[in-house]
Amino acid sequence: MSVTNNLEPTSTFFQKHFHSIIHSIELDGTLFSEEQTQICQAFLLQQSTFEESLAALKQTPSEPLTIEKVRTMLSQPRYRTYFSTTDFNEYKHIERLLILKRLMELIDVEIYRNQAAGTYIQQMHAFIYQDLYPWAGTYRKARRTRGHTYFLLPGLIPEATRDFSLELEIMAAHYFPTKQEFIKKYAPLVKELHFIHPFTKGNGLASRALFRKIAMHHGYHLYYQRIKESVYMQGIEDCKTDFIESYLSQSILNEQADQQLIKATALKRKKDKK
Repeated sequence: MSVTNNLEPTSTFFQKHFHSIIHSIELDGTLFSEEQTQICQAFLLQQSTFEESLAALKQTPSEPLTIEKVRTMLSQPRYRTYFSTTDFNEYKHIERLLILKRLMELIDVEIYRNQAAGTYIQQMHAFIYQDLYPWAGTYRKARRTRGHTYFLLPGLIPEATRDFSLELEIMAAHYFPTKQEFIKKYAPLVKELHFIHPFTKGNGLASRALFRKIAMHHGYHLYYQRIKESVYMQGIEDCKTDFIESYLSQSILNEQADQQLIKATALKRKKDKK
């Protein structure tokens, strides 16, 4: 599987997607310094191996550790990875490299309805985190809250995500000639998926990756923009439709549907299904 259609680091294609993905990851609190960004870029361009890149990242300034972070790392199942590390910063560096790689691959990968593989969001999560977590794509079993937000009860998640997938399929048949029409229809789905919160970890990143693919299907170039994590999380946690619409509007570059992108996406899906 190729990482991108054009691996030249100076190409517009690579830079736009690469920085959009960096910004998407940063919205979950994993920040990239300029040095770390360059190391990750070299890894994606196959200019350095995973081991070399990880060693280089470990030489960069580390995130300050707190007692809470150490306890979380050692005790919570969501941090149990395929890698036997109890070093929080090493874990974050491993996560940076592997998730970036899979998110770049997603540019060329389509997700289809497949009952055996799970719902759309389930397949997306499984793809992104397949190298990191044994439970990638598995719905959470415990109740979750964040601030004053109470997420959907675990027992209701399978049915809710199936219904969500059906909503996506219905919407996929529609044509949205302008960016604002597209955003008005999809902003409520962003809120809905946030409330379902199907996984123990990685909900935000998986949902942003999914909506990026949806935007491409409808002819819109969605490149996530850098904003403060606290601002983004507050807007999402409060499920403010106006915030979601505003952020999507900033992140979608074209005002009208790109017919060439729609045709290219449809053609690729047709070829993949053969």
